[in-house]
Amino acid sequence: MYASSYETRLAADVHRTTLEERADVLDFRARMYGARSAFADPAWVRWLYDEVPTHRGRPALWVFRRAGAIHGQIGAIRARVRAGAVERDLAWALDLMISPEQRMRGAGALLPKIARDASEVVGGTEVSDAARKAFARAGWQQHGSLPRWVRPVRGAFVRARSDVPLARLLGRGLDAGARALGAIGVARSRGRRLVSIPAFDDRADLVWQNVGARWPVIVRRDRAWLAWRWDACPDRRGARAFYMERRGEVVGWVVLRTGEERGLRAGYV
Repeated sequence: MYASSYETRLAADVHRTTLEERADVLDFRARMYGARSAFADPAWVRWLYDEVPTHRGRPALWVFRRAGAIHGQIGAIRARVRAGAVERDLAWALDLMISPEQRMRGAGALLPKIARDASEVVGGTEVSDAARKAFARAGWQQHGSLPRWVRPVRGAFVRARSDVPLARLLGRGLDAGARALGAIGVARSRGRRLVSIPAFDDRADLVWQNVGARWPVIVRRDRAWLAWRWDACPDRRGARAFYMERRGEVVGWVVLRTGEERGLRAGYV
């Protein structure tokens, strides 16, 4: 399982955490993320590792200890992934963190291996450069980058980045283009509407049954999962959930929030 006797010795200091040592875990996360970070909030950790619908026994969170203190961690969100007609257990690896004094000593490469061996399928997104190197040393493969689509809807997007005359012209052109796209969107949305919901209900299961099978690969998003991911999330950052209706029939759902992007007001889907 391990590449060397040194890695085997390191593995002896790694274990799946228990609720009894949650205070130590929270202390480590406060040191790594900052005491005021949502990632160090007890409610966040409880939601992420104890309340996920696919939770089984102990939390899917492993820690690396040295001299009695936690110096590293890696977690996983349990889920189910469907590829065609086949479903498999999936673990989204996250929260890889090594204390400064233990970095470049092997634990950063070992922890992703342990997370990988704990599920049928393991994946990760939004991986930092430092974590990406650790995952690569653990034998993980990078399958590409996820695009982040941006649609400027105001000329201020351009004007805020430059004060040259060309920027003002481009800003006016962007305003005109945004109005035209908005008009097209209104025309195409006839008979359709968004309905704000306080929480997901049985209609979410109907959407999953009708839409999920159309995707070649998709993580299960039924009512139980959505209720955990959005309704119970302790840090939604103002996100609001909507059902998408077409002539009175629920055909989808979407979660929206507003925020700030590079000093400008932004909407997120």
